[in-house]
This record gives sequence, structure tokens and C-alpha cells, in this order.
Amino acid sequence: MERIFNIQMMVPLGRRIGTLSFKTSGGQDIDGTLSLFQNETPFKGKLTPAGEIAFSGRMITLTRTFPYQALGRVDGTKIKLEVVGDDSRFNVFGEEADL
Repeated sequence: MERIFNIQMMVPLGRRIGTLSFKTSGGQDIDGTLSLFQNETPFKGKLTPAGEIAFSGRMITLTRTFPYQALGRVDGTKIKLEVVGDDSRFNVFGEEADL
């Protein structure tokens, strides 16, 4: 089952709007894509039955590309993450899209 979230990331220059989607691929493993800064990048991670989510990938912004780690929680239709990478820390929050 694919889950798609409309997200907002708070960055020094303001709020960035995007989407985060993932599919569960057996057990707790997830494969997904993060669409931000007009780029779509893949990620891999885990989602526990309790809603704890962790994944990593490469983020492409308008000025740089860097590896990141995301940790957070999926609570019903809401998601909240802290994204850490390249000496930066960003908060991401969002809500599941109605399909």
C-alpha cells in the first residue's frame, strides 16, 4: 500500500512545500520518494508498527546535494520528521493526501 503525504519543510529561507510517498516492502522496510525543491529523490528506511519512521537518502536543493537522515513519527494521517544532513537540521510536517 502506498502512502502519500503533503509536507512542508522549514528552511532558513522559509517554508518549502512538497510530497513524501512510500510503500511498505515486507515487514517494516519502506521504499519511497521525497519531492522537494523541484526534485524527486528516492529513500529507504523503516516504519515500525508503533509509527516510528526512519529513512535516509540524498537531498537535492537549488544550490547543493547532500546525504540526510530523517527520524520521526507517523501518527494516523499526520507525519512529523527531523531531517539532519550536511550540518543542517530541518523540521518537516505534513498530512496524508486524500486520494
